[in-house]
Amino acid sequence: MAVGGVRGQDIHFCPELGINRQSVYQKNKLEIERLRAEKPILATLNSSPVTDKQVDILISNILSILERHGLKRPERTSDIAKQRGTLEAIMVNGLMAADSCRSTSLEYALHNGGFEAFYADRPWVCYFRKFNKYPQFKAYKLRVSHKYLLELIDLMASANLVEAERSDGSSSGKGLASRYRLKPNVLAWLTWANVDHCDLVASKPAVIIKDGRKRIVTPPRFSGEYDQILAASQKITDYVAKIDVWIKGDSDDITLYAIEEGLRKRADTASLLKESELDDHTANLITSCSEAYAVAAQNRVRTYRVFNNESIQDGGRRYGHWLQCIPKEWRKRAIMGGEPTVSLDFKAIHLQICYALQGLTPPTGDLYELDVPGFRREIAKVMALIVINCKDMKSAKLAMLKHSRKEGWGLTTKDINAYLAAFVAKHSAINQYCCSAFGTKAQYYDSEIAERVLQKLMSLDVPCIPIFDGFVVREQDANLLGKAMDEASAEVLGRVLPWERE
Repeated sequence: MAVGGVRGQDIHFCPELGINRQSVYQKNKLEIERLRAEKPILATLNSSPVTDKQVDILISNILSILERHGLKRPERTSDIAKQRGTLEAIMVNGLMAADSCRSTSLEYALHNGGFEAFYADRPWVCYFRKFNKYPQFKAYKLRVSHKYLLELIDLMASANLVEAERSDGSSSGKGLASRYRLKPNVLAWLTWANVDHCDLVASKPAVIIKDGRKRIVTPPRFSGEYDQILAASQKITDYVAKIDVWIKGDSDDITLYAIEEGLRKRADTASLLKESELDDHTANLITSCSEAYAVAAQNRVRTYRVFNNESIQDGGRRYGHWLQCIPKEWRKRAIMGGEPTVSLDFKAIHLQICYALQGLTPPTGDLYELDVPGFRREIAKVMALIVINCKDMKSAKLAMLKHSRKEGWGLTTKDINAYLAAFVAKHSAINQYCCSAFGTKAQYYDSEIAERVLQKLMSLDVPCIPIFDGFVVREQDANLLGKAMDEASAEVLGRVLPWERE
């Protein structure tokens, strides 16, 4: 059956997803221990330790079914791993789509009836049949193969394991694709093996490198500096992932609501932009939206650094945690380790970096404040970022005009020229950084400061979640965070940068 592509709440296939076998093992262990306690005879029948083989047994059983429909098993060990890894990714993406945050869970529907209604409005998983749509395959060295992806989905459709639809080729370039969803029997097998959305993990590395067009590229080989950055980033990734944090409402946990709102706002904003205009933060949130609903996004706690322009000295900011995805007003309600939190941010950090690199003292007061009629700080703040990021004044003006339309500011060309002239006049001492595409270099400096802040707090066993050039900690740790920010900025730039409570 041909379709136009993605519709409604369909999600996109994420090749990085797999199953956390240790999590499944623990659940199965507890389940069997419970059954043995209820029925002591079971203990005499099998007293061996529980293993996590249920997942691999399920994968083997499905491959055996597909063999009867023409699947050929590869001989090389690497190809066997890729075939199994691809099947696992197909299943967990299908599970993620099926077991999204609805009022009725998949497990409840399977065991208590009503599955037909439950299944009818489940989202689909959309995937591309063109290899060039998945640069992650090569760059991440994933255990997923595009060849096996197409072969397995087609064979699973023949074996009545998935419901599949092929795109009719009418893609508008906005993500329209072929799609599939798991049939009830496969969903039941996953559920009975104790696999649910909480067991899904993404295998993104702790460091990602992109080219000038924001495409993922293969990391440099035999680079000692890259290896050091990767090792240090992995330690921070593991440290941040263990932090217990949630969003408190008036009387209950509203984390899922906050994440949903954040993803919805970002998706709405991103729909107005071209793919080439998306910053890493927006692109990451769109990925969050496509990888899962909020219930799965809540499990996104593993952060990673993103470098740009195929250089480990461009960009480097840390992305990935769901706390970065939610609106600021909700983030203020974050509870960490059972304690209220506070967020500290560097003030106008990129402007401060420009002055520090020149050994100059910035103007006193708010660096974003400009002498223009009807001054609005939010406009000046966006403009400062645009001026530092753009390569020339013409592109800066066009970018400002686009942001004005997107935000509903109603700026005229005269207004934009006035803001730009006032900015250049106020910050004439650092004009060499204006319209020089310095943005990714500035991000490198702020990312190096952030990494040092996290390393210092990690050594003190202080939980901290980075929000780009800001940090969220427990209120009781605010002084330790402030001290770490002072020390880190002094180490990187030779001076202490000012910061404030969000």
